[in-house]
Amino acid sequence: MSKFNERLKEVRMNLGLKQVQLSRVLKVDQSKLSQYEKGICEPSNNFLNLLYENYQINLHWLITGSGSMFIYNDDLTITLKKIRADINEIKHTIKLD
Repeated sequence: MSKFNERLKEVRMNLGLKQVQLSRVLKVDQSKLSQYEKGICEPSNNFLNLLYENYQINLHWLITGSGSMFIYNDDLTITLKKIRADINEIKHTIKLD
C-alpha cells in the first residue's frame, strides 16, 4: 500500500502539474512541496484544505489510501481541474513578463 507522500505525488502527476505549478496554487514553496512528496515533513491543514478546494481531492483517500482520489471522479472534472491549473500558470507567466 502506498504512503501519504506517494499519494500526494500521484495526485500532482494525475493533474499533469509540475511541483512549481501546484505549489503556486496551494501557496507553499516548491521546496516545501518537494519535502511533502519525499515524506520529510507533513503538510498543514491549510495545505490540505486548498488541495481539496482547488482539485476536489478526497482527503480520506490521501491520508488513508481508501476510496478514490477525487471526490467527483469523472473525466470532465479532472479535465476542468487541469484547465484551471493551465490558466493559473498562464496568468502567472504573463505577470512575470
